[in-house]
Amino acid sequence: MISVVFAQGKTTAAAQLYQWDYGQQLQIQGLSLPETFEMHFQNGTGTPVSVEGSCNNGVGTVDIPDECLQRAFGSFRGWIYFEDESSGKTVATVAFQLKKREQPSDIPPVASVTEIKGYADYVAANAQKVAEAQQAADAANAAAQAANAAAADIYTKTQVESLVSSAIADVSALIGGAS
Repeated sequence: MISVVFAQGKTTAAAQLYQWDYGQQLQIQGLSLPETFEMHFQNGTGTPVSVEGSCNNGVGTVDIPDECLQRAFGSFRGWIYFEDESSGKTVATVAFQLKKREQPSDIPPVASVTEIKGYADYVAANAQKVAEAQQAADAANAAAQAANAAAADIYTKTQVESLVSSAIADVSALIGGAS
């Protein structure tokens, strides 16, 4: 977790982190943040990456895009952005100092990281749907088993007539045998 604190009235802050250190989150203090906000990150391609952040008890949290940590040079920026129905504005800036380090041997090729992360995000986002579908399938199987068990207890008309005849014969025998 990388933290920045905006001093009273200041709109800029600085943070340091390491190149290739994926999965980082930025914790923001000292700003009056809404429950949700956007942060736009410079990623070196000319097109900023927009990430939604959240605020809880006055502390904002936002994921730092992995593509910003793949950069080969020393710094990048992030802008905290508020938007309403009619307009938007940048309210604060974070300057990130990216400390260079050797790329770990277990890091996939830079071009693949975003694709792999996309798959992982897709699985995470759809895990609830898969769990709900599995619960529905389990419920359907239980209902089918209950229906099969109930069907096993149902007699045909011929079986009922045979059971009734047998019961009548038993009763007749008892009545006839009692006299």
